Amino acid sequence: MRRLALILASGGPFGYAPVAPGTAGSILGLLIYWILPRMDAWTWVEIITVGFLVGVWASGRAEDEWGRDAHRIVIDEVVGTLASVAFLPKASLTAGLGFLIFRLMDVVKPFPVGHCQRLPGGWGVMADDVVAGAYAGLATWGILQMGVL
Repeated sequence: MRRLALILASGGPFGYAPVAPGTAGSILGLLIYWILPRMDAWTWVEIITVGFLVGVWASGRAEDEWGRDAHRIVIDEVVGTLASVAFLPKASLTAGLGFLIFRLMDVVKPFPVGHCQRLPGGWGVMADDVVAGAYAGLATWGILQMGVL
């Protein structure tokens, strides 16, 4: 089970990227989003919820091995990226914009994203990215609604 947790937490090889493993994890999230068929909102809620709970378990176990929110742990970026684009129209523009805004939110950590990181274990690892993903999804939706792009 330890090995499975480390593989899930790192997104396989994505967490071992020599530069910007968090961005690599977000790219994995986009790849997963892109290969999945179009789904209704409730199915996305289920996928993100299961991803979140698996991520809490896997990242908590990985922290025991690698340390607090180690760079190799990218399952949080995978699920956060999915949260940023899941409820929007499936299009290249949406995916790209959601990805970029998610990465910005993950770095800037607007309230309460930064506070979510303080939760213990895998809860803190996962919560900040899912909240950042929700912010990114709302911002992307707003930009698309305004017709700016």
